[in-house]
Amino acid sequence: MSLVVTSNIATEDDPSFSNVFKPFSYQNRLLNTMRIPPMSEIALQSAKINKNGLFILDRANSGFCHYFGTPIEDLHDDDIENSTTQPFRAVIGAGEAFRAGDKKNEVNIDDMANETNKGIDQAAFHPSLITGETTTGMDVTALYDGTSASFKGFKFVATQQTAKTTRNAADIVFTDISKNDSYTFTQAAGVVTTTDTRGFYVQNREYPISQNAGTCTFNFSDANAIAATPWFVGLSRINEKRDIGGGDFDYLPTYFDDTVASTGLMIQGQMRYADIAVCRVRVGNPAVATLKVFQTGSKSDAGLQQGICIHHVRW
Repeated sequence: MSLVVTSNIATEDDPSFSNVFKPFSYQNRLLNTMRIPPMSEIALQSAKINKNGLFILDRANSGFCHYFGTPIEDLHDDDIENSTTQPFRAVIGAGEAFRAGDKKNEVNIDDMANETNKGIDQAAFHPSLITGETTTGMDVTALYDGTSASFKGFKFVATQQTAKTTRNAADIVFTDISKNDSYTFTQAAGVVTTTDTRGFYVQNREYPISQNAGTCTFNFSDANAIAATPWFVGLSRINEKRDIGGGDFDYLPTYFDDTVASTGLMIQGQMRYADIAVCRVRVGNPAVATLKVFQTGSKSDAGLQQGICIHHVRW
């Protein structure tokens, strides 16, 4: 009987060299080959594993999904496709560490919890979890055994916004959601008034109505005072600033495809977005004022998926 002792080597931050020495893909490189007779029995005598307690993150292993919605077991046939909610795709650290290239990032347990929290804050921006204009009520912490103090994983705690069922008109605050925050307007007692010829593009971001027993009524009976004036009104989830390059930003969802635009959505060089909306546009020659209804969803032409965009609802 022979005893063969082998050893792996320490991982180095060099993908071209260290991949074969990953702990999860162990390969031994014997300096001298050995011949094992046929029908021999080979047994592992012992193994020693050294762990340094660090997570090594890169583009390949930093993604995760978080589901918030109706419990799967409560759905018909336990099928998530029957739910109106879907998993949120997120990136640990929100991708900050990997935008400069294929670089590995080593973090300890506490840092890993913080980086995961960054990903949740960006991805799980669900109305029921919004506790402020740009704050998501998700807290990620390291979880330890109370007796042995051994690491057990990560704990996710969701805090829903305190319900607000009433709002006085005098206290309503609107936020500019135009491209680059470029529109100018005044507001008083819930009334918004433009101060230039571009109009305004605003949103009330204080209390999402979905978890506040809220209703929304739009009265546009007086909107025809100036027949040639286009307008757009609707309901939208709250979105954070989205970097669109060149130092510009907008407030469209990160998954939104703004290359597909219907008449009435593009105005003064920016896309107007809503989950559901009514707008008045001028179409035809000569131009005629027309009401259009839009809703946001997946677009498919000839079987080719083109992402999430706004569709004109037809009757």
